[in-house]
Amino acid sequence: MKNFALGLSVATATLALALQSPTAASFDRLTLKTGKQPGPVTIADFNHDGRNDIAVGNTADGTVTIFLNQGDGRFREAPGSPFAAGNNPNDIAAADVNNDDKLDLVIANHQNPYITILLGRGDGTFAPSPASPIDVQVRPHPHAVAVADFNHDGKSDVVVDSWGNDEVKVLLGDGKGGFQMPGVTYKVGKHPYQRHRVADVNGDGNADIVTTGFEAAAVTVLLGDGKGGFKEAAGSPFAAGENPFAEVIADLNHDGRPDLAVANFSGQGTDFSRDAVNILYGDGTGRFRRGATLQTGHAPVMIAAGDVEGRGETDLATANMMGRSVTLLLNHGGRFDRTDVEIGNHPEGIAIARLLEGRASSIVAANLEDDTIVILTMKPRR
Repeated sequence: MKNFALGLSVATATLALALQSPTAASFDRLTLKTGKQPGPVTIADFNHDGRNDIAVGNTADGTVTIFLNQGDGRFREAPGSPFAAGNNPNDIAAADVNNDDKLDLVIANHQNPYITILLGRGDGTFAPSPASPIDVQVRPHPHAVAVADFNHDGKSDVVVDSWGNDEVKVLLGDGKGGFQMPGVTYKVGKHPYQRHRVADVNGDGNADIVTTGFEAAAVTVLLGDGKGGFKEAAGSPFAAGENPFAEVIADLNHDGRPDLAVANFSGQGTDFSRDAVNILYGDGTGRFRRGATLQTGHAPVMIAAGDVEGRGETDLATANMMGRSVTLLLNHGGRFDRTDVEIGNHPEGIAIARLLEGRASSIVAANLEDDTIVILTMKPRR
């Protein structure tokens, strides 16, 4: 399965909804204690042992907890974890930002105009970069962060949102754990929220930027020129349903082209009528067409993609903030079958990756009000 994170469609939304059906599925479940009010979740190999580990941002105590994968279904906290991560860590990107072949963490600090950079030591432990924190000068503060080499100089660059200005800002990396200010801003749809992501969506070898516009009912696609500059794709912004809040980039229909799955979040009230996932299918040039609209649990604030069944298909999962659940959308040849799994109070962050040898990918979801993460791995069907 091609991974676009470094880069039988359904004709109408009405038909897509009709095709949804509950799916019998059972899971192995592991609950781990975190810091206070865990939010963002990122999965990567932080200690070079060939196994994926888990990083969780704890929004109330300004830390990140690192769980190291023991390879037998158990996880242990890294020595020194949790690590200070700045005020209200709201999004986490894992990348090598100082060119030492060890994964680092770039963290968007909500309610402050900063990003925090933690440099990895290669053993699952982290220390602040000398350049950290960086005032990225956005309004009012960054909600999301994504990392890629936008200008092909071998150094990791970063893009953050400026929600109040309807912009994103690109900062080029210095290769030492810092980013060059003041950066370059680009206009996008109204109120780019959580989360923008990067991938090569038009197959030219350059990283592109995709961001939701919460009040634009659309996503904006910015195509990279390989020199650190961007221009809006032809036809962008692309309609994505009301209140698009977060998105994930993946090939959902096996055509070798990246598609988008957008989580639409009605807000924090009691009207859940617009809570959904909208699929947008890419044509490989940077254009996207509207596909299925899929119902979810209440208030889907985050979305992740991965092969949960181990069938070679890209499935989707949302963290339903007001639904105490994860909605799993299993991809069966372009038809998505829904099942909801209750996991705890106020699910916030979510990620999907392979955590166990010889098993399908697992879902990791953070329960903000329980101070836990829950790891769900689907049991083989009999």
